[in-house]
Parts: sequence; structure tokens; C-alpha cells
Amino acid sequence: RAGVVASKRVKPSRIAEKMGTKLCEKMPREMAERGLMVEMEEVFREANYLVIQLQVQHVDAKALERAQRVEYADLTMDDDAVNESTFTSELLAWCLKMIGGDNQKRLEETFLPEKVQAKMETKILETMTDKFEKKGIEADVAILREENQARYFYQKLKDVRQREEADDDSGEEEDA
Repeated sequence: RAGVVASKRVKPSRIAEKMGTKLCEKMPREMAERGLMVEMEEVFREANYLVIQLQVQHVDAKALERAQRVEYADLTMDDDAVNESTFTSELLAWCLKMIGGDNQKRLEETFLPEKVQAKMETKILETMTDKFEKKGIEADVAILREENQARYFYQKLKDVRQREEADDDSGEEEDA
């Protein structure tokens, strides 16, 4: 009986609501620390179906390189790796100076966001899947490019609504 009460208290729709809010607050801050300015918002939620939009707006090339250097140095604990990444950092600073302010702006606001967003798709998918598994949350996580979103969205929404109807029908039978 306690399990039934608990399941009624914490519905999957409530979990989706809290998760959407938490992700949209937390992830942009974490990404900003790595030199990534992102827009992230919950664009749709029905029952336990949650859609979040993430767009990389700006990439601070120096901050991104610095964050990766720190991460890489932590992983290797190798003095040669630290020296090599210091060289890379200096080379990046020199290149940015050479291309000029206008080109650096174009690089950080157009070219790099597209490249970073493409790489992030795999990384975020892995991270989210791992986090949900550790918390014992069963979730179907998908990261899709714009051209694939509509077809996926409507099929998933149809599935969610059918599941909700089935749950409602089975709940009515239990009450009878």
C-alpha cells in the first residue's frame, strides 16, 4: 500500500516538470564555466514527455581551451601533457590575435557554436543516460537535429498519449 501511495505522490509528470526546470537552470551555468554560452529552455511538456531546446550561442575559444586543458591535465597527471597544452594555449592566443577582432567574433559566434553543438550531441546523450541510470530513472533520451525533430516529436507525443489513455483505462478498472 505504501508503494501505491508513493507512486501517486511522485508522478512521472512531476519528475519531468522538476527535471526540466533543474536542467534549464543548471546546465547553462556549467557550460558557461567551460566557455560555452547556451540558450536552454523547456519548449514542451505533457505528462512525462519533456522537450528541451539547447542552442550554443557563443564559444569563448580561450575559455574552452583552458577548460579542456584542465580536464586533460587532471586525466593524465602528465607534466608533458601540461607543457603541450600550454603551447596549445599560446598558439591559440596568437592565432586569435592574428585573425583580428571581427574574424574572432565570427569564429566564436558562428563557426565554433555549430561545431561544438554537433560534438555535444553525443556527449550530452551519454551524460544524461548515465545520470538517469544512476538515479534509477527510466528515460528515453534523444538528441536530434532540427530536420528530424518534428517526425520524432509527433510520434513520441502519440505514444505518450496512448500510454496515458491506457493507464487511465486500467485505473478505472481497478477502482471498480
